[in-house]
This record gives sequence, C-alpha cells and structure tokens, in this order.
Amino acid sequence: MVGQAGDSILIRPALACTTPRDLPREVEVLGAGRAVRALLTVAALQGSTCHFRIWCRHQSRAEFLRVHLADLPPLSVEIVMADTVLPESRRPVVLALGQRTSRRSRQKSKDALFGENLAIIAGLVPQLVGRSVIVVTNPSTRLTARLRACLLYTSR
Repeated sequence: MVGQAGDSILIRPALACTTPRDLPREVEVLGAGRAVRALLTVAALQGSTCHFRIWCRHQSRAEFLRVHLADLPPLSVEIVMADTVLPESRRPVVLALGQRTSRRSRQKSKDALFGENLAIIAGLVPQLVGRSVIVVTNPSTRLTARLRACLLYTSR
C-alpha cells in the first residue's frame, strides 16, 4: 500500500475474518474477475458497510458480477463501465485486473505474465499517485514493487 507524500506501508493481513476499523467507507476496485468476486463475497458475508465502486471494461464481466451479487447478502456495490479512468479522489484502489495465470502455467512464464500485467497497470500510475493501492494482480509481489517505485518516482 502506498501512502501520501511518498510514504510506503506494506500491510499483511492477520486473518481474513478480522474487520479493520479504520478503513475508508468507499473503495474503488479495478477488475471484475475471480479476485473481485471473492472480495465481494467475503465483504458481503462479513456484513461490510463499505461502498464498492467496481470499474469494468467489458459488459459481459459486469453482467457476470451482477449475477454473482444476486446470490449474496446485501452489499453496497456500484458497477461502472469504463476503461479504468478513475475520478479525482483519495479513495483506496484495489488493482485486481490483468491477465490471469494460465490453466497450464507452463504455457506462460511468470516473466511474460509480469510484463503483460505491468503494461496494463503502467497507464494507471498518474491516477494512483497519492492513493492507497492494494495489488491483487499476478504476480502481485513484483508488480507491487514496480508500482511502488513508479509512484515514488512520479510523486517527486
């Protein structure tokens, strides 16, 4: 997670069921795949009061999310169709977009996956400066390190 003025904080969750008490009440989420569905499922089952704004690039993914949400307890979710253009805000951003790991992981190397997902995230860097960012995209460790370096460089 990257804070304001170049401060960096890496937060590792203690337990999936712990409820953070100081998180903002609104969260931007870029992506609409398995990770986002899992996030929404956990949030709904925990009775989250956060408002999630999900940014989808494809109508079919948005519809799939709506169907998934219909089977969950009530949750405040807004689905926006756009090419990952975030409004001016200080809300935290969850990056859960990009290419997924291949079913036959030997077909695609980790370096190739890193390169493809870095290219997707690289265009978002100006919109992420000064915001808290949670990376859920494969390979998240390398992407988080690169994103942190880009954000620190851009904020100076």
